[in-house]
Amino acid sequence: MKKINYRQYYYGGNYADMELQVPDECSLYEIGMINMSHKVQDIEEETWTKAYAMLCPTEFEDSTLLGNVYFNYIDDVFITDSEIAVLDIESAPRFSGVYSVVYYKDRESESKFSAYLSKIGDIGEASPDELTELVEIGKECKKICSICMLRKLTYTGIEASNVCFKDWVYGEAMASMNIINIKFGRIFMEEFTTDENISELFLKESEKIYKSIINNE
Repeated sequence: MKKINYRQYYYGGNYADMELQVPDECSLYEIGMINMSHKVQDIEEETWTKAYAMLCPTEFEDSTLLGNVYFNYIDDVFITDSEIAVLDIESAPRFSGVYSVVYYKDRESESKFSAYLSKIGDIGEASPDELTELVEIGKECKKICSICMLRKLTYTGIEASNVCFKDWVYGEAMASMNIINIKFGRIFMEEFTTDENISELFLKESEKIYKSIINNE
């Protein structure tokens, strides 16, 4: 394990001395500020606090799994001593086969779920078959409306290819393809997966949209 010692700054300028231990294979990258920055006194001159992203093939403290690599960031900090060199974000490895999924609520399935729940009455007295049926109906209430394929880390977030084929509010058919940036502050709210079925759906929907553009359909 290697250590990263830093000052964690807070609103008002107060700070606490912190130490983070990460696996030897962890990589550290300077990124753009996520919340705010404080001016601090270095040994020789005034400077500003910074933000850093970390990627590692193995789990470390407070890290989040992004498909096949663990990720975390520290924000509004001043590193006092680090056993890991700070790298340029452009040198970060690209993601491969990692997706972020967004869902919409299917109203028809939700109505069916509510009706079946009313039919059961007291769920505590439901039979195993009824509970199984309720779970299966519940799964249909949440359906995929868009998929992002992660590309690479950037100075402000994760660059991703986005394919949107359903409206996220009503689930109505739509077609949109673009490159987006998932901000670092949003990453912990996303759902990431390496599921092959998601990969196939991404490819299928993107090809469908591409063909409709090329063929002017």
